[in-house]
Amino acid sequence: MGHAWRLGYRRIAYVEHAYALWRSYLDSLEDQRLWGKLGASAGARSEEPLVRFLLQYLEEFAHHAAEVAVVRDLYRAQP
Repeated sequence: MGHAWRLGYRRIAYVEHAYALWRSYLDSLEDQRLWGKLGASAGARSEEPLVRFLLQYLEEFAHHAAEVAVVRDLYRAQP
């Protein structure tokens, strides 16, 4: 496999590592914190619950992880 494929493979490893960190953060949260407000640091979204932000984050993460996987697969399929 070529250099580009190896780069893609490392990016997949990076995504997996980032997900593991995110998941450990979620596991450390108590249920009450999930439903608490984001607070002033969230600006216009300060009144929204943390769980809403986390779900949006998960959606973005899944979207970009899928893009990385597509690029990896395209390089893998090259002759």
